[in-house]
Amino acid sequence: MIHPRVDLDQFTHEFFLRDQAETRRKENELIITLPKQKLHFHFDQINEAEQIANDLIYLYSDIE
Repeated sequence: MIHPRVDLDQFTHEFFLRDQAETRRKENELIITLPKQKLHFHFDQINEAEQIANDLIYLYSDIE
């Protein structure tokens, strides 16, 4: 087993408002568009990409 030496202080983060991020799924690829970048995630199966997209949409939706 490999245990990388990762220090969480080495990471940076940015916060985005809900309307600043767009989540789209194209086949088995998930595309998240942010103000300064576009993130592409490729999954082996379409249902994996679909599940992650649905999870993100649920997490950032108003359910109240």
